[in-house]
Amino acid sequence: MKNNYASAVISLLGGHITSFIPNGKSDLLWMSDKSAFEPGKAIRGGVPVCWPWFGGAGQPAHGLARLSQWIQTGVTEKENMRHTVDNFLK
Repeated sequence: MKNNYASAVISLLGGHITSFIPNGKSDLLWMSDKSAFEPGKAIRGGVPVCWPWFGGAGQPAHGLARLSQWIQTGVTEKENMRHTVDNFLK
């Protein structure tokens, strides 16, 4: 997604934010070259969705959401160039 202030990339694998670039700046998020971007494997870097737990509370570590496929159901532009993105676990 992109607006007058920044651009962002949200992967449907894990609902993971993989890029956030304010206009005229560099990407603020680090991403590992070792990220496989494959179902069942966690993306390394960026902003993950850790749900329903974080850490070693259960298996897999940091929850199921970051390893699951998501569905984007909507992107809404709000006032002042703000956006909301609706993603749901598949």
